[in-house]
Amino acid sequence: MSCDPLTYRQGQEIIQKLDLILARLGNAPVTVPALAVSTPVEAKTGFDLFWSVYPRKIGKGAAELAWKKIRPDDTLQGRIVDAVKAQCKSEQWKRDGGQFIPHPATWLNGKRWEDVLDIAIAQDKPPVMYKTTPTRPPGEAPPPEVREALSKLLGRDMSF
Repeated sequence: MSCDPLTYRQGQEIIQKLDLILARLGNAPVTVPALAVSTPVEAKTGFDLFWSVYPRKIGKGAAELAWKKIRPDDTLQGRIVDAVKAQCKSEQWKRDGGQFIPHPATWLNGKRWEDVLDIAIAQDKPPVMYKTTPTRPPGEAPPPEVREALSKLLGRDMSF
């Protein structure tokens, strides 16, 4: 037997079956106390979704007031949540353990979801160097067009 809470529909079915059993037995109707029924948890929407993705959990009341002032529709809610997720990856929000993440109410009041993010170039990789001439075995003379270009560039004969 499962110990999971009943849904509203399951509870109603059980009550109907009990009423039928009691009617067949000829007993007087019995009132059954209301069962504790769990309602299904809705997917997070609106402010709760924003709050769950925003990294700095401070000033929830002020943030909720700012949210209500904006009154975002579903499309804007999606844009706001996407912007928070994108800005969480920004250099500013990662710097010094998140010290520069604005308070959520400030972020909402400033319409920061409309900010254009600067894409930082990764500084952890060295620049890629490309060879402009194909490699040749050691001791082999460069082709004549290369020798000619070197001669013009350096102003002296580069014949080998």
